[in-house]
Amino acid sequence: MQFRSANEDNTITRLKSNDIVLTTYWELFQSLPQPPKWMVEEWRDDKDINEFEKLQDWVETHKHEMGLLHQVNWYRVSFLIQCNQRRWTNFFPDRS
Repeated sequence: MQFRSANEDNTITRLKSNDIVLTTYWELFQSLPQPPKWMVEEWRDDKDINEFEKLQDWVETHKHEMGLLHQVNWYRVSFLIQCNQRRWTNFFPDRS
């Protein structure tokens, strides 16, 4: 299944019924609630605060805002694919 958040037929049941779900990193990122930028900056400025723990606490208290992709427990595999025309031509030289 290819997941796009704009699809109207997205449900947890539909996601769980698929063995493999493909989506973009952006869709995955958008599915996880994010604290406001000013809050993260305050955490960084305060040396007595563990920023990672604060973020975990914030996400825990905002679980109800999670998108569909983060409401299902599954294994996630992320691929970083970088397209660069010069590299493609080095990989696949013109054989004509």
